[in-house]
Amino acid sequence: MALSQDLVNVVDRFDVLDANVVPQIDHFIRYEDLDFQPLVTLMDDLQQIQKVNDYKFQWPESRAETFQVTSSAIAAAAAGIAQNITIAGSAVIGQEFNHGSTKQTFIVTAVQSPTDDSTSPTGVSQVITIKRRPFDQATVAVAGIPVLRVMATRIVTGGYYPISQGSLPQYHFNYTQLNTNSVAISETEKAVEQWYGLQFPKDVREKLVQHKGNNERVLWYGVADTSVMSLTNENGKTSTGALYSTQGIDDRIQTHRTPYTTLDKPTIMAWIANHVASSRNAGPKEQLWLAGPAAMQAINEIGENQFVSLPGIDTLGLDIKQFKAWGDRRYIIVEEREFYGDGVNQTDDAGSIYKLNPDNLGIRHLQQAYMTTKTTSPPDRDMDSIVFRTESGIMMAHESQAAKLYALA
Repeated sequence: MALSQDLVNVVDRFDVLDANVVPQIDHFIRYEDLDFQPLVTLMDDLQQIQKVNDYKFQWPESRAETFQVTSSAIAAAAAGIAQNITIAGSAVIGQEFNHGSTKQTFIVTAVQSPTDDSTSPTGVSQVITIKRRPFDQATVAVAGIPVLRVMATRIVTGGYYPISQGSLPQYHFNYTQLNTNSVAISETEKAVEQWYGLQFPKDVREKLVQHKGNNERVLWYGVADTSVMSLTNENGKTSTGALYSTQGIDDRIQTHRTPYTTLDKPTIMAWIANHVASSRNAGPKEQLWLAGPAAMQAINEIGENQFVSLPGIDTLGLDIKQFKAWGDRRYIIVEEREFYGDGVNQTDDAGSIYKLNPDNLGIRHLQQAYMTTKTTSPPDRDMDSIVFRTESGIMMAHESQAAKLYALA
């Protein structure tokens, strides 16, 4: 088929015999990577990025109500006979406990002084004396580690009120981590106009994207550490100082880490039942999930008939999915770019889902802004340089309200 004259005219722009022909080149650079930080963007949107006054920042945690406690095994006893048990918490005389499966109610008749216990949810454990009520019923043995419901504190008619007990919050801490990226160029190279434009703005843009990506990964995967070390940079200058490292979300989550072999509906539904909405203290009904691409695929599949799909949200460059599950719970789900791979070599979190409580999550930065720039041009050299600085860390309170579902290696 012969080409139309219009197409020939468009294609045959140059005389092929002319040795000085220069092809037309588009100067606009197409970048493979997008400037995309779901975690930082969400925290900014929720106004959860705040300044702190020290590189070691702390926050108090406390539980307003203890609705259940675990205890040592309860022995069989005749009616009206008291016995000592140890509870992972504290109690006062007159406190009642209920054991569900045996339908037994116990009242505390004596207490010993609480002792520090880092394994207890309240930070203390206590030896108490209990007796089954009604007092004419024998105590049925409960083996293992019984779970006791915390009932009311009782007094007899005309009796004395219980002695008041206060509690101190538990303090947790993390560090802000100093992350930097720099750009340097000679004044001559800075003035040269390349076919794609000036070199310095190009370098600045690329280093800025790299810097933001580095910060996102640190907030996820950092490991808390304080070290002193010496580093010698490329120009031979050596500096010695402290190297503070922040603990990321992944390292902070210890209570609810659930591996799987097959990511399907039963796996995700069991994870929700056992780790996401498994406790009265599981956090608010509106929860934030960040997921990799394989996990998003499975979520979309169960969303067809297990969840009620709500209208999505497209804000700040984020495509946010919303699903509604039993108990009027709402899951706000966002894909996290850092859980991807290169299409062949996937990251270990490509199929992971992190459940977070946005009320207890935030980014803390030491400087006046989350990210700052600083001119580092040496006065005695014919060059220009700047540095990007971020000194930040994650604040994640009540770690047990977070959960991770991940693939076995």
